Amino acid sequence: MKISDRGKRICYLIGITIGVYLSFRYLLPLVIPFFIAYLGANLISPIVGYMEKHWKVKRVVGTILVIVVFLGIFGTFSIWFLQKLMEQAGRFFSNFYVYEDAIRQKLCDICCGIEEKFGFQQNSVQFFMTDGVTKLTRMIEENAMPTVVSNSVPAMKWICEAIALIFIIIVSMVFVSRDLEKIKERQKKFVFYKEFSEIEDKLAHAGGAYLKTQFILMLITATVCMIGLSILRNGYALLIGATIGVLDALPLIGSGLFFIPWIIISFLFGNWKQGVGLLIIYLICYFTREFLEPRLMGKQIGISELEMIISMYIGIKLFGLMGVLLGPVGYLLIEDIMVVCLKE
Repeated sequence: MKISDRGKRICYLIGITIGVYLSFRYLLPLVIPFFIAYLGANLISPIVGYMEKHWKVKRVVGTILVIVVFLGIFGTFSIWFLQKLMEQAGRFFSNFYVYEDAIRQKLCDICCGIEEKFGFQQNSVQFFMTDGVTKLTRMIEENAMPTVVSNSVPAMKWICEAIALIFIIIVSMVFVSRDLEKIKERQKKFVFYKEFSEIEDKLAHAGGAYLKTQFILMLITATVCMIGLSILRNGYALLIGATIGVLDALPLIGSGLFFIPWIIISFLFGNWKQGVGLLIIYLICYFTREFLEPRLMGKQIGISELEMIISMYIGIKLFGLMGVLLGPVGYLLIEDIMVVCLKE
């Protein structure tokens, strides 16, 4: 019995979708360090090649030198940045009770105004609000330390695993860089080299455009927030700017999750200068993303905004937080494999 073209497409779609899901679920965790090592070796290949050709440095030695220089620069910046973050975070928590008292006083003033304006019984609204704040503060104090203690062991385990993973990636990158030309020659002899090469090029082009765009926008957003908050004389400009930069890079979240409540609270508490300043910073971040994102990314990804949101949602449901990236990549992979298969 001959299968119709439509039936053939459906069979291909189901089979490819199941294959991509199983690969992401079971195969990807096993090969991800070596995949990253391969990408890293390709990225530094021009520099290593230049050193080998003009400076007569052996490829292995050149690879190690490039990795050491990169890790040195990245490590130095990371230590400085984390030190500043920890300083600001420590200052915030040491002043927590000062902020709590200030919030209580502002809430009392607002409650008194509401009682006076609407004719409520004296201290009724104030009691309701302060009681809620007291319960919330007590709950935070009671749960904060047990949460830290209970998560300390998993956190240490995660740190040890991350260090081991980084070590494996670096060692693998050295070996891959050494044998990169041989690996590429072997790939050309693979039966499905042409099909895999076509899919790889499309994914690399789309994925590279997406990651580059998000990284650039994240840096711009973080920088704008840090500068703007510094002008407003906020003592936590670095900490808050870095946090907002990361939030803005996450799909379906954005900087508005942080800014909008802060702006509203500033206006409610009568801090008009801060509220207007935060609003200006938020608008700059928002319109910068709206203006730059389509121009940096253009049509390179090959996926609409609706498809992006749907694939991210499905990815999060299937793979957790990593699904933010795996969802769209899986969608593109299924689409490209379908195109290649239907050419046959």
